[in-house]
Amino acid sequence: EPSIVELKIVSTPVKTDYDYGEPLDLTGLEVVAIYSDGTEKDVTDKIETDPANGEPVTKPVIIRLKDVSADVSDEIEADLEINVKAIKNIIVASYPNKRPQYIYDEIDYTGVVIKAVYADDSEKDVTADCSFSPASGTIIDGEPGPLTVTVSYYNFITNFGIVKALPQIIASGEWWTLYGNGALYIYCVGDMPNYTQYEEVPWREYDDVVSIRRIILRDGVTSIGNYAFNRFSELTRIIIPDSVTNIGRGAFAHCENLTDISANSVINIDEFAFAYTGLRTAYFPACTSVAYMAFRESSSLSSLTLNSGCTIESNAFYLTLDPDSGGVLQIYLRGNTLGTCSDAAFAVWDNWHCYIEPAYEVYSYGVPGLEIYVPENLLNDFKTIWAGGVYAENIFELTD
Repeated sequence: EPSIVELKIVSTPVKTDYDYGEPLDLTGLEVVAIYSDGTEKDVTDKIETDPANGEPVTKPVIIRLKDVSADVSDEIEADLEINVKAIKNIIVASYPNKRPQYIYDEIDYTGVVIKAVYADDSEKDVTADCSFSPASGTIIDGEPGPLTVTVSYYNFITNFGIVKALPQIIASGEWWTLYGNGALYIYCVGDMPNYTQYEEVPWREYDDVVSIRRIILRDGVTSIGNYAFNRFSELTRIIIPDSVTNIGRGAFAHCENLTDISANSVINIDEFAFAYTGLRTAYFPACTSVAYMAFRESSSLSSLTLNSGCTIESNAFYLTLDPDSGGVLQIYLRGNTLGTCSDAAFAVWDNWHCYIEPAYEVYSYGVPGLEIYVPENLLNDFKTIWAGGVYAENIFELTD
């Protein structure tokens, strides 16, 4: 049997000149394999390149066969001849528009322009392909003063500085400060106070002065109080430290612009905690208790992570799921224990939107749009025992 002894490029790509980092375009490339008996065979559809087609060109391009078979004794490669414009360095051509930048704001690189300087002294804007550290959107913390930003473009690095300034203080209490940039900083040690209604919260009286958009909890806070952040319609971000284990009743209810939340150590989510919110993703991997109406009518919720040992009470997801909308709610239950779930945890309108029933009573063969992912070793128990087995058709094996 003849074996392949060489890969031969019979037609080079249309594009052979590249700026450093430009995506590889193999349009027009044709390759044949030459066998030990002198015969040739087109293998263009059987090759791969390093870097791959569409990836940035930062090194010589190597061609090889995708699948090395028995008729190839050694890995056969070919070099694709291209011209890559070499870079000398990268420079900061323009700095952030926002100067200074305020502590507890999200860092903003609008206005920054990074240019690559080539060997021939020509320049090219490469800002869109650069990575910044700290990343854009990171909450600025620490003390006022300089902050060094590191910019990377492949193997090239440069730095620039921004000034961190303390924003105007609007009001403060014994364990909280409200700033003029819409940031609320909570720094109590232990549990926050519980309130009986949202009007009692001390920072409420400043609603006409500044809208709270960000909340930062200092490490040491252990519980978010009842109604603490209820009805903050402009709240978009909250930083929850690992010290927090409880989220109180109605704490974030009616926060329509809060779309994502993550808290690694929260164990308990109380009644109405996230009712009527704009949440899309929520990550609570340690949570073992979700109370009555906790996510009521948060119908944008599409991804929720809880502990597999979680107890989910009746109506916890009351009208959160709308099977007729075409949306999907994926719940990931991670851990090694089997929790419990009320058979009425997911309450939906009936098929005619006339009245409310437990979801499994309306959809007897699996609730449309509900996907519950559980550990492989607990799959059968979840299907047969969890919620009395009524959501068996909606339960699947975790794959990651």
